[in-house]
Amino acid sequence: MMGEIVLFPIDEPPAPVLRWKAVVTYRSEEGKKNVEHFLEELDDLAGLIEQGPDWNTIVACVVTLNRDSSPIPRLTIEQSMLI
Repeated sequence: MMGEIVLFPIDEPPAPVLRWKAVVTYRSEEGKKNVEHFLEELDDLAGLIEQGPDWNTIVACVVTLNRDSSPIPRLTIEQSMLI
């Protein structure tokens, strides 16, 4: 009789924190629907929008800096000039 195979989880490196978060709100027959996109480069947003529903259904697109869980320090404009 063969013994049981025991699988252990493999530790994966943490996923990088992508720099930008874009929330695109679309109009649908069921009401507004939000779709979140996480991006490293803002240039990538255009491609994601083009792949989604027709752009005429977009109600809003809000882009924010995604730094809630990032280890990167929060700087002021003045502090950033010193770097």
